[in-house]
Amino acid sequence: MTDDDKLLDHNYDGIQEYDNDLPRWWLSIFGITTIAAVIYVFYVHGGFRPSDDELLQQAMAKLHEQQAAAQSDASSESESSALVALLGNQEAIDAGSEVFVKNCVACHGSKGEGLIGPNLTDQYWIHGGTPEAIIDIIKKGVPEKGMISWEPMLAEQDILNVTAFIWSIRNTNVAGKAPEGELVTEDSDTPGNKSQSLDAIAQDAARLASGKEVFVKNCVACHGSKGEGLVGPNLTDPYWIHGGTLSDIHTVITEGVVEKGMIAWKTMLKKKEIEDVTAYIWSIRNNNEKGKAPEGDDVTT
Repeated sequence: MTDDDKLLDHNYDGIQEYDNDLPRWWLSIFGITTIAAVIYVFYVHGGFRPSDDELLQQAMAKLHEQQAAAQSDASSESESSALVALLGNQEAIDAGSEVFVKNCVACHGSKGEGLIGPNLTDQYWIHGGTPEAIIDIIKKGVPEKGMISWEPMLAEQDILNVTAFIWSIRNTNVAGKAPEGELVTEDSDTPGNKSQSLDAIAQDAARLASGKEVFVKNCVACHGSKGEGLVGPNLTDPYWIHGGTLSDIHTVITEGVVEKGMIAWKTMLKKKEIEDVTAYIWSIRNNNEKGKAPEGDDVTT
């Protein structure tokens, strides 16, 4: 019998106990948790980390930012849809003409021929000749060139209407101020034709990187990790089933090919994501990755 096994003198209603040490593992755990508790108290209540209220405020601020971004995207898509609906609408054009006469003739002339501001009736545009670009310039202005932001001055409907009016007078070529900016042909600025903006995106490394991410997340199951083709066609050879231009690729991604099992991605992806993945696919064309046999027509560029 060891000292540890000796009974203590205490007697509790006939019950005695041995003088045994607590297990070392138990004492180790107790010591560790005690030290951890002391560190926790100093860390949490000693100002070494944000308080729970501060963490909550940070989380709420981030949530509000995400909600604002989502609302902005929804508002932008709604505005774009409303604008497209007004293009060619004579009532909107007439209403926009009145807004133009009241606010724009001093800089752009009574017919849009240009005075201080550029000629709006030729095929040249400084900040882009799409409906979206026009409405963006009207709303934000160009302060460095003396054009104010009209968003605080005009109602939303007035801005939509005057955009429709300016769109209606483009390419009427009224004699006036000399052309400024870049040539935007009828083919490139027609609503629904994305070739002009896609050309720029196809040269933008950041947008191409974004497009690759969209491709990896959504397209590899049918087209392979390198675009070499699986269920879907090889996207890296010079053969294309539905046309191999940027606009053709954009249309196929947007509208899908239902009879061949490809969904319309306009229901799944945002406008920017479709543009980016279009540019990425354009960038890998003619890479000639070994994969699925060619399909469609040879579109050699």
